[in-house]
Amino acid sequence: MLRILLVLCALIFTLIVVTGCSGSKPRSFDEGKTLSFSDADHKAIAKEIGQLARGKQVSDIEGMAIYSEAVVALTNRGSRIEPHLLEALAGNDDWSVRRGVIEVLGSLGTRRCVDHLIAATGDAVPLVGLYAHKTLQAMTGFHPIPAAGEPTGAAARVHESGIGRRRKTLGQLA
Repeated sequence: MLRILLVLCALIFTLIVVTGCSGSKPRSFDEGKTLSFSDADHKAIAKEIGQLARGKQVSDIEGMAIYSEAVVALTNRGSRIEPHLLEALAGNDDWSVRRGVIEVLGSLGTRRCVDHLIAATGDAVPLVGLYAHKTLQAMTGFHPIPAAGEPTGAAARVHESGIGRRRKTLGQLA
């Protein structure tokens, strides 16, 4: 029993040393560390970001497949590509690219992207602004507090859908 415990402790210690989890906090963009990419990485990331432009028409099945593959490929690259994504969000003229970048940031974005997403809520294309707004809500858990007298939670959804008005109307018919 003692031998098994010692082996387990040795394995855990080795895992900690190998992965660098010796009590230090994980690396993040906030620490000012620069991430280097090879030219091939830069080109591949730029190509994948460019493929997000193909997601404009839901009826274009091939285009949507390319868009979806690009979202998956960018997401699989992890948060280290966040600077590339933020650059595309701020500087790309194609609304589908900006929307796709927001979708990817929703999966892998860090605190660094919040200000960029806030700015994107005012995008000239309402769909991009809506994606940014919904992504911020999902990332932060923030939902605006309604004004006094406005319905909240499930009551707000019922009110917006008009179900309450229909029930009242049906009740008056009886």
